[in-house]
Amino acid sequence: MCGIAGFSWADETAARAMAAALRHRGPDQSGVRVDGAASLAHARLSIIDLSDRGRQPLGNEDGSLWLVCNGEIYNFRELRRELEGRHVFSSATDVEVILHAYEEWGPDAFRRFNGMWAFCLYDVKAGMFTLCRDRAGKKPLYYHHDGARFIFASELKAIILAHDIERRVSREAIDLYFSLGYIPSPWSVFEGISKVEPRQLLVYDLKNGSLTKDRYAEIPAAAPERDRGRLVAEGRALLRDAVRLRLTADVPVGAFLSGGLDSSAIVATMAEATDPAKLHTFSIGFEGAYDETEFMEIVRKAFRTRHHHQIFTEADFERTFAGFARFYDEPFDDAACFPTLDLAELARKDVTVCLSGDGGDEIFGGYKMHRRAARHAAIRRIPAFLRRGLLGLLRLAGPAAAAGKFAETLRLSLVRPEEFYLESGGRRVPRPEVFRAWSIRSMREALAKTGGDLRQAVIAYDLYFHTLPDFFLVKVDRASMAHALEVRCPLLDWRFFEFAARVPARWKADRKRTKILFREIIAGLVPDAIAARPKKGFTPPVLEWTQAEKYRTMVRDEVEEARRSGLIDRAWIDFYETEVLPKDDALTRSMRLRMLAFGQWKKTWLKP
Repeated sequence: MCGIAGFSWADETAARAMAAALRHRGPDQSGVRVDGAASLAHARLSIIDLSDRGRQPLGNEDGSLWLVCNGEIYNFRELRRELEGRHVFSSATDVEVILHAYEEWGPDAFRRFNGMWAFCLYDVKAGMFTLCRDRAGKKPLYYHHDGARFIFASELKAIILAHDIERRVSREAIDLYFSLGYIPSPWSVFEGISKVEPRQLLVYDLKNGSLTKDRYAEIPAAAPERDRGRLVAEGRALLRDAVRLRLTADVPVGAFLSGGLDSSAIVATMAEATDPAKLHTFSIGFEGAYDETEFMEIVRKAFRTRHHHQIFTEADFERTFAGFARFYDEPFDDAACFPTLDLAELARKDVTVCLSGDGGDEIFGGYKMHRRAARHAAIRRIPAFLRRGLLGLLRLAGPAAAAGKFAETLRLSLVRPEEFYLESGGRRVPRPEVFRAWSIRSMREALAKTGGDLRQAVIAYDLYFHTLPDFFLVKVDRASMAHALEVRCPLLDWRFFEFAARVPARWKADRKRTKILFREIIAGLVPDAIAARPKKGFTPPVLEWTQAEKYRTMVRDEVEEARRSGLIDRAWIDFYETEVLPKDDALTRSMRLRMLAFGQWKKTWLKP
């Protein structure tokens, strides 16, 4: 795992400054390559081939092609065997296959990679940068293009700290942040800087300054199969192979363990392939009802791993809250990012790589929203005129009936399918036009890929657009790389994306259950108490802690400052003044944290 950067002119000083800004991602080595047309920079975390031969930028045999890469190609050995007869390898690294695969197959090579990556290939003869981000969006990549200059980097800070780019806040990005709690691709918080999207490749012509964008892979179309036993067997085999591939490293490998289905399945599969007595597992616990230590203990005892456990307290939150924005360069609101920073720090004391269960909920249907979609798919079978009539009767019955859960269910069943996710949050929160357009566009693509099946589309929406790429994966990437820890996710093996397209919606989530097929896949692999437990997120009591008066005062001050500065749209200010500040419920608590996180970002990254 590493940090990469580069730009479209020669400047070794600026290249080294960009590498220095990314040193937390790659503290083992740094390298730059500068010629008359371009500069490349790299900060390396050594994982495979720890020798100097793995230093980047890495060139091909004749120096006509250069690579800087952040990530891992897990099937590199298979690809290398195909390429060795026609290409000369100078290292034992996994990422060198990118160079020679591109020489052999061009951009078609990217579809053959099984891994996580963000890279730039510099073709010296053609005068061209090719940037690419993995299909899940696991590794980040930002870029700036103003016609005369092109700059890219793993993190936003490397661009804004090393180059004279105005930090002009994007109003669209702020609207998206307050709508979602994060900023999705291709937006960034600053105008003029964008994110490469998952499954995307960008080609920048150094000679004429043109930039073209394309996708090297599409979302798999749903093709549900009926043979349940076959799917269970395939799922088990795929889980074992995905874990096997991700155990490849020349450094110690451990695992995150939450006590949930996904991380427990990963640890169980690792215990099959390694000596459990040497397998380090890591967890964070919380005080009171939020703690899952009892479930972690079930897994630890079952597999006898070398477990490391730490309690995350309110004092720990205050400490991490004070500095988290240094690593999350954009406004970011996920309460779990604070203990994840400490979890990564704990793991880095013993290992350099950790496997995690990220992606399981998005692949197999693990969220309450997926059960809600199943309920709505059922209620939509009732003729629309009957649903409209019943909703009208409830409204005539009075405000209480009209505001009840059943009335809301009926209302939601009457919206267009592409608006389902957008409308699911109720009507209290503003819905800026940029958010509406993004959500509807994403749901339309998800519906098109799932044959119009609402249940499948909502799961695909989370997997390809919403909860995963620029939210939960950003949380883990920034927290882990803050401590130079590589995190690998077997359930985000691209073969699982294709596998998920073959699983019928009724075997993912129904009105009462989640991850139905996945529980069968891991039956007998994990303890029964784990396989049967309901979904519980990695949720610290942050929303309780931030009810303290000092945090409420901070929110009031931020709202007042935003009202004066005009940085946030007036609709959000009105919402905070009429809903968030005077009221106290689950929604207002979460929105207070969102404003607190925005304030920390502003204090860290906006010049006074």
